[in-house]
Amino acid sequence: MSASDKDKSKSSKNTKADKNNKTSKSNQPTASKIVKLPANDLAVVKLEAVDVVTNQAKSTPELKVQSNSIKSNSVQSNSGTKEVTDTKQAMEAKKITEAKQATEKKAEATKPLETKPINIAEEVNKSISASKKVLDGLDKNADIKAVEQALNMQIINFAVNDNQIPKANKAILDQAAKVLKRMNAKVTIIGHTDADGEADYNKRLSEDRSFAVKKYLMTQGLSSKQMVAEGAGESKPIADNSTEAGKFRNRRIEFKVYKPKAKSED
Repeated sequence: MSASDKDKSKSSKNTKADKNNKTSKSNQPTASKIVKLPANDLAVVKLEAVDVVTNQAKSTPELKVQSNSIKSNSVQSNSGTKEVTDTKQAMEAKKITEAKQATEKKAEATKPLETKPINIAEEVNKSISASKKVLDGLDKNADIKAVEQALNMQIINFAVNDNQIPKANKAILDQAAKVLKRMNAKVTIIGHTDADGEADYNKRLSEDRSFAVKKYLMTQGLSSKQMVAEGAGESKPIADNSTEAGKFRNRRIEFKVYKPKAKSED
């Protein structure tokens, strides 16, 4: 090989080596380059950044407002539910109260007479007035049972452990005696007591009171043969002896009036 051929071969190898080096360098990653912008471009970038931040700041209050609105609606919803619940409870309580009042009113209306408070003086006066009214309306043809009714209307309110007839009752007995005498009626007088005390004592006390009434009618013109006096004691109550009102009603004089039996002819 000539010297000229050797130089060409060497030159060709160097050229290939340079190409390979260039290819290798082009395949290697390039370092980041810092681009310097002009002052005006930097101002634009800053303004854009400020806009982004401002827009985020603006959107944040909207989110807060929405959040507060949701909370407010939730509170209002809970408040509304509580009000409905309170209203229902109030209505139920009102119904219970009204039902209770109705029950108490009904119980009071159906309450036995002897368990209610009683004004003794008022009751006695009313009974005497009613008895007198019936006796005043009797004529000569009056029925015997009407006289019996009038006598039983009155309350002869004896004092405790006593057989003295009260003055107000004597006026009724006076008026009745005239009718009984005219009718020639028979009268059975029965004394009753309450359950206080011993039964034997109450039996004797009821007898004493019935005999006191018989004796008074005798002073008004009725004969002893026309009348029978008995004492039943506490054996025939007409009311509850566990109450004061009941005891008051059990202490009484009962009259039975009837026509004498006609004598049979021989």
